[in-house]
Amino acid sequence: MAETDRATPRQALRPYIWALGLLWVVPAVVIAVGYLVLPKDVSSGQCEGIGFGCELSPANYMLLMGALATPVLFSAGLIAVVVIAFRRRLRP
Repeated sequence: MAETDRATPRQALRPYIWALGLLWVVPAVVIAVGYLVLPKDVSSGQCEGIGFGCELSPANYMLLMGALATPVLFSAGLIAVVVIAFRRRLRP
């Protein structure tokens, strides 16, 4: 392999950065911005909370969705990194 065919460290990390950026950073930013932008009060006049006919505020729904998605997105990020590394290892 010629010296010019080698990838620079930045090029070698690019697929990992894309995968983790799409699976970890983008959802975290969306959840943070959603929490900051959405109203913190329940507008329908119902009690606030979970259960007994109460409902969460839109901002708290965003946090709940983030909490439910975190394990899935974390696992997907790890799987993506392993798949990228495995495919690079198989490449001649």
